[in-house]
Amino acid sequence: MKYTNLIIIALLLIAQIQFTQQSDIVQCLDKDGSPVDWWVMLKMPKSYNSGKQYYYFDVDSSDLTSYDDIGSANSPLFRTLAQIEDYGSDNNFSVLWNDQPDGINVSSTYAHSKGIIGGNSADNGFIINHSTPKFPKLNTSSKKIILEMSSDQQIYAQHYFCMSMDFGVLNKYSANMQINRPYVYHSHIPDSFTKQLNELVKLSENKQKVEDYTTSTLKTLDGQNIVQFAKSGKFNSDLYFDIVAPSYGKSFYFETWGRSLMSATCGTDIDVVSNLAIKFSDTVSYSYTNDHSKYGISVTGYTVCFGDINRMTSQFKRGGGTNCFAQQKLHNILLKAFVEQQGCEKFVLKNGVSDQDLLNNQNSNTVYNEGQKKSQGLQGRFNSILNNIKSFFQDIQE
Repeated sequence: MKYTNLIIIALLLIAQIQFTQQSDIVQCLDKDGSPVDWWVMLKMPKSYNSGKQYYYFDVDSSDLTSYDDIGSANSPLFRTLAQIEDYGSDNNFSVLWNDQPDGINVSSTYAHSKGIIGGNSADNGFIINHSTPKFPKLNTSSKKIILEMSSDQQIYAQHYFCMSMDFGVLNKYSANMQINRPYVYHSHIPDSFTKQLNELVKLSENKQKVEDYTTSTLKTLDGQNIVQFAKSGKFNSDLYFDIVAPSYGKSFYFETWGRSLMSATCGTDIDVVSNLAIKFSDTVSYSYTNDHSKYGISVTGYTVCFGDINRMTSQFKRGGGTNCFAQQKLHNILLKAFVEQQGCEKFVLKNGVSDQDLLNNQNSNTVYNEGQKKSQGLQGRFNSILNNIKSFFQDIQE
């Protein structure tokens, strides 16, 4: 009996140590406050519960789950951010960037990028890539991140993608972000973190690496491969057609803001087009004109991407990136939800047989005869130039 009691006490002590260690780790949290490797949140536009409704998916999900209030303290977004809410503390760090921060006009020489990096002394942290302007706001008097979403941030659909990572990966991600050169409007990195996170420090100082673009494969805490794409403004071309799609050798659909959208960019082997309408259910559907998110999927395979850049020619001159990974269930859900896309013009061969339609016959295709063949890549570029001219003098919200 005596030994049994000792064993029970020992097991309880081990459990307590494990719980304490787990509770000290800052990473992505679900609505119950439990740690997860990564999660995705898709906020709906204002026509759905005043813009508070959202869908949630994480590493353990089999389908999207709908919730009513993204602004709730129990939403995964604010559960996660609450871990770094107090930036007067030396026990955590936080870096926030946004091309439209609250009360600041940011030059277009900075990246079109929005995100959050946070962590603590447990050598772990998280990255949240998102699409919401003026988010999150700060209470400078109390030195706290404001854990709420204002009414103007609820108008359009938005995305949030959280990744749990250790310090080494956070630092590498931060180094790549220096190619983008995002506008950092808040940084809190106590001295105890600066040696391990030297690249995050450089990012917080708005330092820039002189490279056109980079592609890196990084790992989350549980080993999920994330391919980080980052481009500078001087690359002056399309992130998706010129970097992402060729890296995979696949065509892509992208759901992004567009005032106005680029035309479909059509190549001989790969196409990149904008999704125009989303339908998550019989009661939840909307147009891209109500969506400020920036995410996409491969037409074949199971690649999903969440990032910074809109499919607009005005974005060629902006830095920015995207984060891609293979996730079959989430990919198939989004593929089903993407119900309308731009079309690519396909020519017919001499015998009248057309190219394989990579867009799965969902789009209207104009067919050219042999004497009307055109280089699809040049046609896409020509359309992009026309759009660029149209948008050159526009003061557009991006």
